[in-house]
Amino acid sequence: MNCKKLFKYEIVGIFIIFFLGVLWHQLYDILGQNFIVGLIAPVNESMWEHWKIGFFPIIIYSIIEYFFVKDETRNFLFSKFISIIIFEIVCFSLTALWHYFFKEAPETLNLIVDIGSYFIGIVFGQIAGYYTACKTNYKKTLFYVAILGILIHIIVFIIFTINPPKYDYFKDSTTGKYGIFNTTS
Repeated sequence: MNCKKLFKYEIVGIFIIFFLGVLWHQLYDILGQNFIVGLIAPVNESMWEHWKIGFFPIIIYSIIEYFFVKDETRNFLFSKFISIIIFEIVCFSLTALWHYFFKEAPETLNLIVDIGSYFIGIVFGQIAGYYTACKTNYKKTLFYVAILGILIHIIVFIIFTINPPKYDYFKDSTTGKYGIFNTTS
């Protein structure tokens, strides 16, 4: 299968997803802290809420991308699910390792590492998605795995935005509060 066109879209996607994520990070505040928007965009500065800035921009870009590359791919939806999973593993592993080992790092340096980890996560996710779309044999089962995985992500985002577990990972690093309702305990 010739995937040259898909490769170009995956490379362009790195930058579009990155910039969508930057916008996504502020979307909740830009739109007046709308409850519905808060279910899909970060509502605070917790590590957990930042997962949304990868997931939803990847989904949005993938929907647009599909119309241009659908004839060149196999298992497109599954490849995008793989992109999401690889993004999450790479981005949040790098970020967690940095913050664990360099707790006293200056805030500016932390921001640079966070943004760099986000970008590297997108790159690795797009590469993994590309290879999955081009190299795997079509299987209907993979489509269902992707649908289930994406739906689980969305459901968990909604639940943990409304009622987050009371662990530091879900706590706003600037206010000490949790979730969309800004609870303290």
